[in-house]
Amino acid sequence: MVTRPYPRLISVVIVAVAVLGAPAAASAIPPSSLIAHPSEMPGFAGAKVRLHSATTASRYAKLVLHDSSREARKEVPKLRRQGFREGVQELLSSSQGEALSSAVVFHSPAAARHELKVSIAQSVKAQGGSAAIKRFTVAAIPGAFAFSATEAGHPGGAANVLFTTGRCFFVLGDSLKSAPPAQLRVAPTAGATALYGRVKSLCA
Repeated sequence: MVTRPYPRLISVVIVAVAVLGAPAAASAIPPSSLIAHPSEMPGFAGAKVRLHSATTASRYAKLVLHDSSREARKEVPKLRRQGFREGVQELLSSSQGEALSSAVVFHSPAAARHELKVSIAQSVKAQGGSAAIKRFTVAAIPGAFAFSATEAGHPGGAANVLFTTGRCFFVLGDSLKSAPPAQLRVAPTAGATALYGRVKSLCA
């Protein structure tokens, strides 16, 4: 089964953003404010929670992306060029499957929008060539990209919602062992909608 919530940000070489100039450093946003709470994702209220966060590119590569030393040597300079400020990832595990809520804060809205643009293509590709991809709409979040992924002969699947607001980029997703396509969308949509309402002012 290759369908899954999109697990990590793809490294992006942002040439245009690098010359935009970073504004004065803002205070870090509390990690708990950048992720959907388990109670906001239907079906995961009682899930086991693993939370990792970092406010430096090197710690983010190690603690959140779980990069090897060799991978980190390539990843960290790219994150710094992108204007990385902080990142957090929450993994939820329950009897029905897994869910993900992750966020990265950049130095500018332009950097966050660029990350969304590149990650849209990478997130769909990550599902594998045999997955059936179907777009859906998250009406409460302007510019959100959302899709479900299923495979013939498998009872479950995955769904993901990617969006930005201000200088923050977000990914929410789930991977369920057995569920119709419409149910796959429920937790990511609800979690993303609740999160968007909370972070609009924080990420400005």
